This record gives sequence, C-alpha cells and structure tokens, in this order.
Amino acid sequence: MRIVIVLCAALLSSCAAKSESRVFGIPTVTKDNLQSEAFIVEYKNTGRKTVCLTPDNWPNSAGKIDQASSRVWVDAGGARYNLQEFNTGYCPQCATKVRVGETVTSKIPYLEFGIPPHLYGGKKALHFEPTGFFCK
Repeated sequence: MRIVIVLCAALLSSCAAKSESRVFGIPTVTKDNLQSEAFIVEYKNTGRKTVCLTPDNWPNSAGKIDQASSRVWVDAGGARYNLQEFNTGYCPQCATKVRVGETVTSKIPYLEFGIPPHLYGGKKALHFEPTGFFCK
C-alpha cells in the first residue's frame, strides 16, 4: 500500500510540473506593408534560451495560423476581420525554433482576413499576441 501511495505521489508531482508550462507572451514588431498587401510580423529572441513558437502562435510560410480565427484579427474601416480558420493537423515537429539572437519574420496577407480591397490603403490594426515556450 505504501508503495502505491509513493508511486501515485510521484506521478502526480511529475504531471503537475509538466502542466506548469513556461508559456509566455513574446514581443513582436508588426508592420503594415501595403506594397505586399500583408502584415509583416517579427520576433527577435533576446533571451538566454531557445524559444519555440507553435503553429497556433506563429504564421506558416503561407501566412496561416493554426486555429486562431478567434484570437487574431484586424480592425479596419470600423469593422473586425478575423483570420480565416485553418487547421494544421497534428504536427509536433512544426514548431518554429528561434535560437538566442535570431530573428524570425513572417507575413500574413490581407487576404487571410478577408479585408475588402478598398480598405487596403486605410488605417488597419492587427491584433496578434503570440506566445512561446523554452525548448531545446
């Protein structure tokens, strides 16, 4: 009985440690680039450890973000335009690794939000608050 209690306690403590993930907001620089009809987002890792950005927190090469339609949007012309829904599927190896001192840059085309072309030249505000975690 004593062995079972010790094993259960060890199991629970290891699960608790893993559930306390070190997820944190990452500072990004965002530029509205009318020439490329896209928002350019950039993150520079100025910390002391490698940071991973998962597909639900960083745009892929096509500017798509996994299941982020309710978390990423643009305010333009008095309306809100949510990012189009996208599902990466199960992809544990798809995290973007940003080593210390490295910078990653991606772009999210206006088309991904369904912004009408007549609003492209107007004032737009991207709402995008990605998170990252320490990785190896």
